[in-house]
Amino acid sequence: MLVSPEAVYMRQIGKAPLNLPGWERYSTWGWDSRDGELYAQLYRNSDDPRDMPRVWISTAAGWPQSTAVPEVLAGWIARATGAADSGVLAALADSLGDRGARLRELAGTA
Repeated sequence: MLVSPEAVYMRQIGKAPLNLPGWERYSTWGWDSRDGELYAQLYRNSDDPRDMPRVWISTAAGWPQSTAVPEVLAGWIARATGAADSGVLAALADSLGDRGARLRELAGTA
């Protein structure tokens, strides 16, 4: 299985905020150790965080497995939110700090 350096880091920290405009208040992404995959829980800023996520990207919710590749997860987040792929990649990169350099390059924001 292909595992990106970002997924290795997410395995260590578990989850991180997803600072995607319009979705940044409550949305998270991270590593699901039970299913061995990256996931995202997406809430619009106007959603109640006590409710289930508006979109839950994981195999448990019927999505294909992300195979530990953040670019795949980013594409699904973009499809679910209507955001540009580059914006989602930049949001994922921002949550990783210095470890997000490769994703920033893919987003064109390096």
